[in-house]
Amino acid sequence: PPEGTEQSEAGVVGEREAASQPFDLLVNVSCSYGSKLELGCRCAKTRCLKLYCDCFRGTKICTSRCQCIECLNTAEESGPDGMKTRTVQDILARRPDAFDKRVRDPNAGCKCKNSR
Repeated sequence: PPEGTEQSEAGVVGEREAASQPFDLLVNVSCSYGSKLELGCRCAKTRCLKLYCDCFRGTKICTSRCQCIECLNTAEESGPDGMKTRTVQDILARRPDAFDKRVRDPNAGCKCKNSR
């Protein structure tokens, strides 16, 4: 990738911008062909500002592939006074690890003998 950008294992290229707050990290993302983010999100009532939105949880901006309604997960709302920025700050104030990648424990889950 070009200098100043990062590429993840999903094939997503994004530019990172540091904002005024140390925990306020905004990522502008464009999805590459064949990535699992190709379909985008389909948020109806949350305006893509909840952690169960795949784009928002992954610190990605919604694209034209998303089918969300009245989306606020946009570049315009990622500015210093934007709704996305305020929501991210509120979530991180309550739970600092909210946007960290979670690794699933292979030993977690059902221990039933029929499930093995």
